[in-house]
Order: sequence, then C-alpha cells, then structure tokens
Amino acid sequence: MSSFSIEYISSLKDFLRDYRSRPMIVVGVGRSGTTPLCYALHEHPDVLMTLGHSPMIPWFGKAAYQYFESASRSYYQRYTVLPGDDLLTRLRGLCFDCVWNEEELLTVTRKKLNKRDSSSHSEVRRWGTRAYPDEQAASGLTLSLIHISPKSPCRTNLERKLQGKPQS
Repeated sequence: MSSFSIEYISSLKDFLRDYRSRPMIVVGVGRSGTTPLCYALHEHPDVLMTLGHSPMIPWFGKAAYQYFESASRSYYQRYTVLPGDDLLTRLRGLCFDCVWNEEELLTVTRKKLNKRDSSSHSEVRRWGTRAYPDEQAASGLTLSLIHISPKSPCRTNLERKLQGKPQS
C-alpha cells in the first residue's frame, strides 16, 4: 500500500495547479459518452480525472473569452488591471480550486496509485474534469478539449469503423 502525507498532497496540488499543467476538460452533452471517456482518461498514468462535472468552469471560460476574443475585448482589456497571461493563470487556478480540494485529491490519488500498486506519484502530469461549457467558454480558457457530440463526424466515423462499415 502506498504512503501518503500532507506534504505529498500539498506538493501535488501545487504542481497540478501550476499554469504549465494544462487541464483537460471533457466537453459533451448528456448521454454522449463523457463519463466512460473520463474513466478511460483516468486510467492513464499521467492523468488525474474527477468523475463529476464542474459547473463553474464555463463561467471562467466566459470571462476569458470576453477578455481575449470577444468583439468588445478592448473594453475588457482597458479596464482590467491584470495582464492577459496573469488573468489566464489565475482563471486556470480557479478552475483547479473549484474541482480539487485536498480531500478529493487524496481520495482520487490514493485509489489510482493503490490500483496500480505503485508508490510513485511522479507520473501524474495533468488533471481533468468534465464540464459543459459553450463554445465561447471553452475557447476562452484555451484548454485542451475533447469534444464529444452525438452527431460529430469523428464519432460517426469511429462507430462505422468499429462496425466494419466504410467511412464517408
């Protein structure tokens, strides 16, 4: 059994909260396969995924979209004292803090490492969750996105391939 300490969880949280540890947000609609995808991503040794969804992330994405990409971005940039890079770093940090607390991080990490029967945590490089942002919110956060939609060409082609049908 792996040993965990407050220092370990604290250092892991600091590492994952860092701006260079970009999150993965699984984006989809109900019954589109986001839950199985989260489970599959969580099995990867580099990734810690929460299995719930994160309703606050779209709000932060909207703020970033307004600042960086909207038609009125000059207004937001003029009246926001934070430089753009600082704003993104803080928004990503807020995303992390809305998804992970020490207890959740400890629970998920313990299950993941015990399942692999490993005491090494140096493999974990990214964190992720599931959220339902609109396109603007997702674009604003400049996150790594995996988008699943029932009518997606990628999903349709994958289903055809699995069924042995030619791709269109």
